[in-house]
Amino acid sequence: MKKIFIVIIIFLSVGILSCQKKNSDEEAANAAKQYYEQLLSGDYDSFISGMNLSDSVPDGYREQLLTNTKMFVAQQEQEHHGIKDIRVVRAELDSSGITAQVFLMFAYGDSTSEEILVPMIIQGNGKWLMQ
Repeated sequence: MKKIFIVIIIFLSVGILSCQKKNSDEEAANAAKQYYEQLLSGDYDSFISGMNLSDSVPDGYREQLLTNTKMFVAQQEQEHHGIKDIRVVRAELDSSGITAQVFLMFAYGDSTSEEILVPMIIQGNGKWLMQ
């Protein structure tokens, strides 16, 4: 009877751990997608705030990040008629659970698409940020 009880406990533990990993994968993917959706809606400050250590950079560097972000959006508009849709392809959590690789698919206005990789890192407060 004790053996059955121990086996059940082990299966429950494995099940709970696997669910936690899946949720973290999904959380990282949803965060990455949300940051890029903010970018497309013109909320550049929120996009930059989604970058790791963005709160500790000097104001001059933050202004450069803002300028580069705006230039990226303008370049996508010029070359591809803008990004029209963002879709999560997959997310892979590393074994430590601290970083994840999120693959997003950009659908452009010129009917082309491109898969990009967004490296993510989780902060102590459980918030996923772009690396």
